Amino acid sequence: MRSVRARLVEDASEACKELGIGGLQGQLAELVTRDAMIGVGPVATAAS
Repeated sequence: MRSVRARLVEDASEACKELGIGGLQGQLAELVTRDAMIGVGPVATAAS
């Protein structure tokens, strides 16, 4: 099973591609993932 973080990064990266902002893709994916991990923290760890 993939980690929650891996899924979030992949989803954010895919969204960036669809929006045509590939240059910011890595940075944006990392920011979205960090914010999401702060939001779910222990729950994500327990679920994965």
